[in-house]
Amino acid sequence: MVRKGGSAFWSHWVTTPIRDEQEQLRGFAKVLHDNTERKAAEELREQLRKKERLLLQTQVRSTGEALDRTKEELRALAGSLLGAQEDERRRIARELHDDLSQRLAVLAIRLAALHDALPNNSSSAQNEALRLEKYVAGLAGEVRRLSHRLHPSILDDLGLAVALRRLVEDFQVSRDQPVGLTERDLPDDIAGDTAATLYRIAQEALRNISKHASTGPVRIELGDEGGELRLTIADSGPGFDHAAVRGRGGLGIISMQERARLVGGSLSLRSRPGEGTIIDVRVPLSPDDTDAGPDPAAPPASPATPDQG
Repeated sequence: MVRKGGSAFWSHWVTTPIRDEQEQLRGFAKVLHDNTERKAAEELREQLRKKERLLLQTQVRSTGEALDRTKEELRALAGSLLGAQEDERRRIARELHDDLSQRLAVLAIRLAALHDALPNNSSSAQNEALRLEKYVAGLAGEVRRLSHRLHPSILDDLGLAVALRRLVEDFQVSRDQPVGLTERDLPDDIAGDTAATLYRIAQEALRNISKHASTGPVRIELGDEGGELRLTIADSGPGFDHAAVRGRGGLGIISMQERARLVGGSLSLRSRPGEGTIIDVRVPLSPDDTDAGPDPAAPPASPATPDQG
């Protein structure tokens, strides 16, 4: 409104009609209150609120950018650690195979020669030498199996399909229920880091199955689906409530998801109590589709039921 002097002001008023005894309108009574100071205070508070919102948005944006940088740095670190782990596994496996296995082979040969050189009348010495031969042969077998678990040379030499078959065969030895492997339209030129990633995920999944779902059949499927490799591992174990265990360890699952991400893929896990667990991994075949980031060590790479330890 405008005062007589021409200055504008904010106001609030109440107008009441005035009627006579016959209810005829005789006029109006108006009570007006000058709200200029209250309106100015409201505008000041609104300006302060806007400034606070802008400041908060700036802080949130700055914090978000810092968190994004930290997340990328952590992912890069995780990739480097996985790559370093794979390199170390490969080095130890090679030393076990090329050094310790060869020494054990020499020891076995010498024990055999010693056994043959013992006189026929020293049966106790011959029996002891024979026991030592068998012991060394068993130890050599354990070293070979350990070397294979650390880094299977078959993966580099014969490819992912053959390496998975061998992994399934070894896993089947300790189980009564069947472990099925189905392969569909696998390309011949799977990249080394992709092959190692899928192998490690399958290896970790079977390890978790042996711990948490030791009974019941296991189904593994690997194939080319529309330009991406898909690995599915399903067990019929007890399953679990994914929401209930979220945030309580589960480094096995995290490492498998990170391995898949480092080669541009993804890993999902579906499980319910009493309904088993399904791991679904998808990795693009084209290297152009993969995430830019540290190479997880060619050839690197690890759920059925999750390892919470």
